[in-house]
Amino acid sequence: MPSKSNIKIFVAYHKKSPIIKTECLIPIQVGRALSKEKLDMIGDDTGDNISIKNSNYCELTALYWMWKNVEADYYGLFHYRRLFDFKNSGKLFFSNFSRKTCNKFGWNDKEIREYCENYDVVSAPISDIHPPGEPNKIISAYELYEISHNVLDLNKTIEIIKDKYPTFLDSTEEYLNQNKSSYFNMMIMKKEVFSDYCEWLFSILFELERQIPVSSNAYQARVFGFIGERLLNIYINQLKKEKNYKIKEVINIVESNLKKENKNSLLYDVKMFLLNKDRRW
Repeated sequence: MPSKSNIKIFVAYHKKSPIIKTECLIPIQVGRALSKEKLDMIGDDTGDNISIKNSNYCELTALYWMWKNVEADYYGLFHYRRLFDFKNSGKLFFSNFSRKTCNKFGWNDKEIREYCENYDVVSAPISDIHPPGEPNKIISAYELYEISHNVLDLNKTIEIIKDKYPTFLDSTEEYLNQNKSSYFNMMIMKKEVFSDYCEWLFSILFELERQIPVSSNAYQARVFGFIGERLLNIYINQLKKEKNYKIKEVINIVESNLKKENKNSLLYDVKMFLLNKDRRW
């Protein structure tokens, strides 16, 4: 009988919330070094870690911890409010982690293993890019960053890629000029891909950290998390172009605790749209 793949998908938490935990799905407290409250789960503050940088790196402190401290065949990163739909259910939201819900979306070890073993990379969906509050207008990835953040940070990132990884420059320019993107730094990768990705990602981010000032605004201070989202898109574009990897996009299922009777209201639709774009995990 073939051995089971060792799949470790870490689900990032930063506050008390309903927990999902299986052999493959592992809750992790991000930014634990900065938190006054220790959640009942592992933290990103042991071993080789950058937990203290969570306010700037967001969920990437968990990614770094996984890279440096975990042995697995596949590595993944989810959020406690966002997980992949392994069953292609056609649904957009979930409200709990009951057995019925987990079976609906394939959130059990058997189905996760069967799904992941068919691919080298499983990524979040690529969707059209809209300016904030303008769902009928489509813009480029570069234009969205220019609207939402300090574009000088992105320009500096491009310079670093050009210097350190010139073979990625075409993929970088193609992504920044296209009008589609994935978000939230969510993915699952086979070990060798994951290791290469993390080496590439953090070498760029650490160099960027040395070269730019971090904003005093708490939201904009998450700069390396925001840049990381763009770098994940660039890296996957490069894999598609140069490597013979099996890559699959999977829909995010978003947690909703709103009452069932409100789900057809305009308020619900607006709140869910904002929730899906919110980066506070």
